[in-house]
Amino acid sequence: METVNCAFIVRKDQEATNGVVHMIDSFLDPDFTVPRDLAELVVQDGRFSELAKAMEQSGFVDRLRNSQQPCTILAPSDEAFQKIPQSRLEKIMNDKYAREALLENHVIPHAICLPAIIGEHKVRTLGSQKLTFDCDKKGTTVEEKRLRSDFLMGQNGVLYMLDDLLLPDRAKSIMQLAEQEQLSVFLQLVRSAGLEDAFENFGEYTVFAPSESAMYALPPNQLQELKINKDKARNFVLYHAAQGRINSDQISDNQVVMSLDEQNPLRLQVYRKAIGVEDALIEKADLQGMNGNIHIINKALSPSNFSAGDILRRDGNFSIFLQAIEKVMESSPETLESQTPRASFTFFVPTDQAFNRLGATRLERIMDDPAYLTKTIKNHVVDNMMASEAFKPDLYYDIQTRQNIVDVVRKNGKLKVNDATVTDCDILSTNGVIHVINKVLLPDQHTEG
Repeated sequence: METVNCAFIVRKDQEATNGVVHMIDSFLDPDFTVPRDLAELVVQDGRFSELAKAMEQSGFVDRLRNSQQPCTILAPSDEAFQKIPQSRLEKIMNDKYAREALLENHVIPHAICLPAIIGEHKVRTLGSQKLTFDCDKKGTTVEEKRLRSDFLMGQNGVLYMLDDLLLPDRAKSIMQLAEQEQLSVFLQLVRSAGLEDAFENFGEYTVFAPSESAMYALPPNQLQELKINKDKARNFVLYHAAQGRINSDQISDNQVVMSLDEQNPLRLQVYRKAIGVEDALIEKADLQGMNGNIHIINKALSPSNFSAGDILRRDGNFSIFLQAIEKVMESSPETLESQTPRASFTFFVPTDQAFNRLGATRLERIMDDPAYLTKTIKNHVVDNMMASEAFKPDLYYDIQTRQNIVDVVRKNGKLKVNDATVTDCDILSTNGVIHVINKVLLPDQHTEG
């Protein structure tokens, strides 16, 4: 699409004996072109006093004037600002980063002419977000807001007037971001827990919000109980949030942050191409709002109240593994000592049936050999906490245990550790995660084939 001063060229390159003719679809009105820059147009035009005030507060006038490239300003009228509740508008304007993000979201770093918009078109603003332009019989829209057809053309670009503000994420509250992402069930729990005001007006917080499908993956009885029980809803929501703004690029492996319930920590992991929170993965990161961040996760979280040893003892199917650990701890207490406070481990735990498959004679020999038994136990313990979600299908992972490297792969829906198959996974404990396996990982045996 080719235009001249935003008039569409309908026929071009009509050669004549004394030049070339280009036919355009409208009159080039000199009143639309003014010998001033766009920042000056905004400041001097009486319809944009609120926008002009925000630009001057943020030093945005000089930023536009010093830019060497043409741009498009989608200028909200004063009436557009009045559509935002006064208290919310004041928060945006008093927040340096929200105010700057708002201004950036109304500036496109190149000239856009409406005749060139013939269908859906995404355009990046000066900020980090993209705006969607589209058109229909009534004209052109941006983010489903109607653009006026009249415009002003300055020395460094084009200005269109908008009757609505285009709010970027950074100028929205956590509640607004959750609504935008259609996290309906989680929002319902926030409201029933009486936490709406906190996430709307206070912060900063980081919220690890389960996706809609993650919420519906909960057992129906549990989900219904959360919906009707205010205390349980409150505990659930508070466990999914932490104080402060935590960006994904600031998360380190095995990082621990205290949840808002002030009792249960959240353990964060950095995987090959993902970030984990307890046994969930972040599937959409860094929705940055005015009072905090939202990371959307693929599982609802539940705090762990028992150690790995307590969980295994209560189950009753891991007595040989527990007996082996006791023997090792008696002879070598340092074997399972953590290197850091609040360390979390991954335990690959064979069932009693897996040990018994070794045969009574061989099992007795292993249990009576302290050095070999120590190596065997260490071969089932990884110093990092690794949920099953960390392992993507058909990719091979070399995982360093406290003894050897084991091969982990997910194939045909099954998770394999060397030649063992994980039969139950992601059993969370206060000191890590348990994956139950059907074979013993002997230190002198490796994957077959």
